[in-house]
Amino acid sequence: AYLEESATMISEPHKYFPRQIKNIVDAADAISPDAIGLPDDQSYPVIDISPWLNPSMSSDKERENVVNQVLEEATTGGSFSIIGHGIDDALFDRLYTAARGFFSMSLKRKIRFS
Repeated sequence: AYLEESATMISEPHKYFPRQIKNIVDAADAISPDAIGLPDDQSYPVIDISPWLNPSMSSDKERENVVNQVLEEATTGGSFSIIGHGIDDALFDRLYTAARGFFSMSLKRKIRFS
């Protein structure tokens, strides 16, 4: 199963990652229904990965550019926002809701999840 999942992650990342994020959100959602806010300013780079996820609709150069942007930001600034991933905003809202609930818990309660 691990090799099959790894192969899917590499050959069809658009199918793998949304499922993985949904699983994380579902687990986090079970912790708390509270909401957290996002910072209003996005002072970090924004990288559109849609060319990499849709190879039939992009050129090799466009996909190479995505990889180069991610490598550049990961090895210099270290923080960046990714768009064009195809993950529904509602899923992110659930993640932030669960995160706020988790981080508002007492340390004693949070330790039970470690």
